Amino acid sequence: MSGNFLYQNGISKNSLYVKFNVNVKSISLTFATVDYHDPGVNGTASNIRLTAYVNTVSGTNVGTVITHGTFTTDTYPQGTLTFSAPADQTFNFVVIDLPPLAQGASVFLVDNIVVNTA
Repeated sequence: MSGNFLYQNGISKNSLYVKFNVNVKSISLTFATVDYHDPGVNGTASNIRLTAYVNTVSGTNVGTVITHGTFTTDTYPQGTLTFSAPADQTFNFVVIDLPPLAQGASVFLVDNIVVNTA
């Protein structure tokens, strides 16, 4: 993480909503999940999810990607999340959140958001 990151300002599981003013073909970002212990099996961190839409969450759902970070020498597991729309679609709204997990992370950080416009 480069040090200038977005994060949730609270302890409850919140979603991050991002609205773009142009149509987007793909998005990539780095993330960290605030896992205080191993919620999975064999060092698996909490999942993070990105869902892409057209205009709003009630608009067309273009697709979803779920991944998880890895524990390294840093305090929290980190990784890269990438989503590309199908060949004939674009999106302009994304929701980033943590899918429910009993002992999983309740906070995440995102950085280095890069989009490719249509």
